[in-house]
Amino acid sequence: MWTFFALDDLYELREIRELAISPDGSKVLYVERQFGCGQDHSFDNLWLVSTEGSGEPLRLTQGLWNDCCPIWKP
Repeated sequence: MWTFFALDDLYELREIRELAISPDGSKVLYVERQFGCGQDHSFDNLWLVSTEGSGEPLRLTQGLWNDCCPIWKP
């Protein structure tokens, strides 16, 4: 059976690019890349999630820019 990939499917793709685990190991800060609908470029935003797998990821930034290099400060 053939599966076709439509151009609009590209806007649904997400890529995890960079990770930073919290010092206590309870959370992960990460950069998620996606393509903007109607845009000809991608953008990266920061997300936070529990390492226990509980709860939904929390979006920390939202916009058509490129956040990068997540880091935890002591």
